[in-house]
Amino acid sequence: MAVNKLGIDCETKGKGELIRRLRALKTTVAIEDRGAYHQDPSESQLAIDTHLTEDELDNWLWRTKVPCDYTGTFERKDDFLTEQRGCAHA
Repeated sequence: MAVNKLGIDCETKGKGELIRRLRALKTTVAIEDRGAYHQDPSESQLAIDTHLTEDELDNWLWRTKVPCDYTGTFERKDDFLTEQRGCAHA
């Protein structure tokens, strides 16, 4: 099963619960909080290595009731999180 390097733009408030729910998914390989945007601290970015496609992740986020809204998903161009940190599940 392929691992996809994706990102999520979401509200900063409530992102902790979103991270917990994403970590609980069997399809999540690694996840990292990239912090709030300097231009708008109310918005944050998450990086996720997952077996879900971008469309599947977007659909999961749309269906899931989490305490923060998400602005969108995107494909990351950087290294896999596991390569960056040398771990199996961040």
